[in-house]
Amino acid sequence: METPSEATTPITNRSAGVARKRRYDKMAVIAMAILLLAGFAVYFSGLLNPFLGDDSSQIVDNPVVHSLSNTALLFEGGTLYSNNGIAPLSGPFYRPLMSLTFAIIWAIAGANPLYFHLVQLLLAVGGSYLLFLVFRYSFSFLLSLGLALVFLVHPIDSQAVFAIASMQEVLFFFFGALAIWLLLRFRSVRSLAVVAVCLTLSVLAKETGIAFLLMAFLFLWWFDERSRFWAFLKIIAVPTVLYIILRLHAVSALRSLGGTPIDKLGLGSRLLQDPAMLWLYITKVFFPLRLASEYLWVNKSIDLQNFWLPLALEVVLIGLAVVGGKLVHKLADEGMYKTYLFFAAWCAAGLLLVMQVVPLDMTACETWFYFSMAGVLGMIGVLATVLLPRVQRRWILPLACLLIIVLGIRTSIRGEDWSSATRLAKVNIVSSPDDYVADLQIAQALADNGEYEQAKPYVKQSVAIFPTDTSYIAQGAVQGHEGDYRDAITSYFDSIKIRPSVYAAEDISEVSLVYGDPKEGEKFIKYALTKYPQDTNLWQSLAVMYDQNGDNADAQKAISAAALYGQVPPFISNAVMSNAPLTINLPNLNTSVEIH
Repeated sequence: METPSEATTPITNRSAGVARKRRYDKMAVIAMAILLLAGFAVYFSGLLNPFLGDDSSQIVDNPVVHSLSNTALLFEGGTLYSNNGIAPLSGPFYRPLMSLTFAIIWAIAGANPLYFHLVQLLLAVGGSYLLFLVFRYSFSFLLSLGLALVFLVHPIDSQAVFAIASMQEVLFFFFGALAIWLLLRFRSVRSLAVVAVCLTLSVLAKETGIAFLLMAFLFLWWFDERSRFWAFLKIIAVPTVLYIILRLHAVSALRSLGGTPIDKLGLGSRLLQDPAMLWLYITKVFFPLRLASEYLWVNKSIDLQNFWLPLALEVVLIGLAVVGGKLVHKLADEGMYKTYLFFAAWCAAGLLLVMQVVPLDMTACETWFYFSMAGVLGMIGVLATVLLPRVQRRWILPLACLLIIVLGIRTSIRGEDWSSATRLAKVNIVSSPDDYVADLQIAQALADNGEYEQAKPYVKQSVAIFPTDTSYIAQGAVQGHEGDYRDAITSYFDSIKIRPSVYAAEDISEVSLVYGDPKEGEKFIKYALTKYPQDTNLWQSLAVMYDQNGDNADAQKAISAAALYGQVPPFISNAVMSNAPLTINLPNLNTSVEIH
């Protein structure tokens, strides 16, 4: 055990922190081993989970990340593949480091989700260890390790490890925490260049990495020589400008996502959601029982339960944090007080980025508290170091171990939720009844199994809560399978009105083979191909449509184009090329089309 003086060294006392680090090099290795063991013990339940959700458009069905030769394209677009061939990816988020990580893992292991989970877990353990090293400059070994373990195994942080689509969380935190530790560990100006590289990688992993940049500036201004502050300002200027240029080229400036309930609200209405959103994070930290991968609700009125009560309780908590700060200021030195303020700013910086000033793709998400959680734990570390009576410390270690074990068990159980898309969706609905995406996911899973009748109420519920392009596509699929082709086409066009997509275009082209004016169907497919010229399914539908209309010459050209961009069933291509009769089964429509 450290002496009391060793346990209360503030973050500002860098020399004492470095000396203590050297003294406990072996203990640091032990800490890493404990974090590794804890990480694998807790997250083992999720290592064999399959690809889910956005994993399809970001990894499995994304040919751009299937070859490292496409690395440059990963920096020229978003994160999602939208059937546009080998070209820059789409989507509003600029996270090329995450896409590059996917590409590297794919190059090594292929389509095996186990290796994606392993990399994600190792990054999470690494980030927790770096947080431990940061804490060691201010807290005792056991306290630093305990806080790092809580950060690693807490259920509110579990999605960042279990969900492959959340790879950006552990990536941005790892490089950001590494930057903060480097600032603490080294005092030279040259080391600032490495810090700048780490912060750039953090921002390239996720936009929230800018919070680490703010903390780096705050540290240098409060705790370091001002000369290093101005030197760092010059060093970071070049990568900052480069990042802005890359982002503007890839996904433009900050823009509306347009596809969620929160995005439909004005700024004032979005800010009215903040008390309920903040209270959600607070309750999940202290009572992580009902968890969900996303929260999509919006409160359309100011009421006691969703606004005034959370706001009042949050004011009380902020007041308690202020009182705690004053006690630290009274009982400890100025350095420890500044350390408390530093971690309070850390927590606030993360929360400010998710306050919906700029509309995000969800109202709340547990992974959005990942950065702030480290700040909260830092504040707790300062309070524990300064305020806990020494006579009671013999009870703290067993209670802390019990807390970590309970949190770890809850997180391990949480891993089972990612065992299938249907299970995760059902859990989400229990925790967040307004989750129209979860209803849609259940409907799509049922439809994929041919259970269209069972899927129907879930589709209806999803559209009723908040109609989206994908929910209209799912509704059209159910209607088409029931033979209600007219309503199916209407649903698909409703989808296109919200957001044009190749999937709706493919579905319309398929229904056009059995319903409506063939000439109009042909016209639509030709138009769709001007938007998606490399889509194999559209070219194949056009070939069949040409043959239906008695134009085998153009049908042969179309089927050749289809074969150029993807695989075409041989019986279709052979029939078209030989102008022979053809029967095509359309299982999605529960019918077939005959061409003579």
